[in-house]
Amino acid sequence: MSVQGEYRLNWLGLAALSVGTIAALIMALFQDAVQPYYPDLKSDSLAIVGSEPVRRGAYELLLAAIGADKRTPTTAADRHLALSRLLQDELLLQEAVRRNLLRKDDMLRKEITITMLEIGASSGAPSTNDSTGSRAQALDEYLMHLRNTAVVRWADDE
Repeated sequence: MSVQGEYRLNWLGLAALSVGTIAALIMALFQDAVQPYYPDLKSDSLAIVGSEPVRRGAYELLLAAIGADKRTPTTAADRHLALSRLLQDELLLQEAVRRNLLRKDDMLRKEITITMLEIGASSGAPSTNDSTGSRAQALDEYLMHLRNTAVVRWADDE
């Protein structure tokens, strides 16, 4: 190949490199202005799995728990592990919902019922150390609220 042919090839390579560099600079400058369209992605969300957001607060709590178990500062691998765990948990939860395991798995149903009763008992009760009587009263009020707001049809009503 002649010197003139090599010279022309170098200019073509330099021109392609220049166009790529300019395109990358333009994209970097307008990165914040041109945001992808994710209507469900709120500012406190890190990702969306299906239609459910993975919240930044849950990530930070898990990362803090990982960090508490270590003697060194958290690393990029720890951050990746925390986010991967949250994504995996959400995927598994969505699959359990899809399979209707709440209705089919008696152990899971029992655990969720116990958790909901604990939440109900604590949500209506004062936050101080109160007696068993006021916790029971708070639980009764919570269950009454659930009954009053639910739509229940009896089989013999049809």
